[in-house]
Amino acid sequence: MIKFFQPFILVGALLLTSLSFGQVYQNAWQIGYDSDTEVEIKAMDSDTAGNLYVAGTWLGTVDFDPSSDSALASTEYLENSFVVKYDANGDYVWHIELRGFYTATLGTRSPYVRMEDMDVAPNGDVYISGMFATFMKWVDGAGSAGGSIYSGGGRDIYVMKFNNSGIRQWHFNIFSNNNLNGARIALHPDLDDVYVVAQASKNSNNTGINVGSNTELLYSPSLNTFLAKYATSNGAYQWAKNFDTPDSTYLGVSRGMDVAVASTGDVYIVGSAKREVDFDMGSGQATQDLGDYEDVYLAKYDEDGNYLWAFGVGNETANNYGYRVDVDASDRPYVAGYWSGNIKLDSAQTSTTLHSGAGRDVFLAAYDTDGSLRWTGQWGTNNDVERPDVLVDGNNAIYLTGYFNGQNYFDANPNGGTDFLSAGGTSQDWFLIKLGTDKSYQWSADGQDDTNTGVGRALALVNGNIA
Repeated sequence: MIKFFQPFILVGALLLTSLSFGQVYQNAWQIGYDSDTEVEIKAMDSDTAGNLYVAGTWLGTVDFDPSSDSALASTEYLENSFVVKYDANGDYVWHIELRGFYTATLGTRSPYVRMEDMDVAPNGDVYISGMFATFMKWVDGAGSAGGSIYSGGGRDIYVMKFNNSGIRQWHFNIFSNNNLNGARIALHPDLDDVYVVAQASKNSNNTGINVGSNTELLYSPSLNTFLAKYATSNGAYQWAKNFDTPDSTYLGVSRGMDVAVASTGDVYIVGSAKREVDFDMGSGQATQDLGDYEDVYLAKYDEDGNYLWAFGVGNETANNYGYRVDVDASDRPYVAGYWSGNIKLDSAQTSTTLHSGAGRDVFLAAYDTDGSLRWTGQWGTNNDVERPDVLVDGNNAIYLTGYFNGQNYFDANPNGGTDFLSAGGTSQDWFLIKLGTDKSYQWSADGQDDTNTGVGRALALVNGNIA
């Protein structure tokens, strides 16, 4: 998916050609959103019927229906969130609205609802997660007003399930009187459970974070990653566990940025961390000292949250971020992130050093199931390239999206070839790159727009096509 201030969605097809790379990107159809302000798409997914689901945040008035009809939605305060369903031809089916409101009991805190992630089951059941302040209400896919959720006094996490008609099945919030961050989700392959990864710190009442069934996780004052598991049938709490920061100065930090679940049920978490962090969320200990700047980390657990392995990599000159993770058909993880300076992406620190350009560069690292590094790729310009997303299809083809700045500086080919993309002028532009499982370069695409700002935020496969 591609995000614009007035965004559109591309669904692309692959055509066999006589080019040396064998494939090129062709636009099959697209949807544009008419909006008087910003629409940001945060996640996309599809079901086995070929329907496309798009989730994001908007501010102002937006029309989700690309036809001559309309499906208008307007915000009253700050940003609100949405899920919209399109059929395989790009025709509008329904949309859900999540709206924030003021409440006197929570004072003058600004209301908002932010979408963070979405996972769609093969039958079209929709699971979403995000953050909100004060309290939120929803309008379902049938246009009916639903109930409300009150925050615990800070910024809460919401998790909701809707069926393939857009009707709410259940919801809950994770709360404290402090702010929570993140909220990425992933379904277990048996579809019985859903995992949530996020970040939190101890609240001012020294009571912790309520993750469900009155269960509280206690934290040091620093920011820490937690992982929670819930039943998909009714949202029932299963368990929750968190990283620890043993450093007595409370300078240890960990940010859980994404989660992916392998076919075996093993769970991968990616993010960034610094100083002392204990990655074992059980009774054991797996503490690593990751230095004074945030390092990229990748951690693996079994389906019950038991520690398998983890490592962090970075440098002593800048913060570096693991941002997204996906797994291939062989359950091997692929990590996309961004960094500046020099970095080695293997746990043994014996691999080739990657050197960033003048700003931040994007990396993609492929690992085996034991955490050993298979290969790396990097992309950069004379400006920043940040916040990528990665998707691996059933044939182990890899898709990478993000954004870049600058004209004739972005080389989409990570293997020493030259396939330059141009943002045009000084604007940001999205990119989409396809690689083979061995990092072989297939093709790339970009917005080729000198005036609009485009940022690639999310990816989805729809009947074998990339969106």
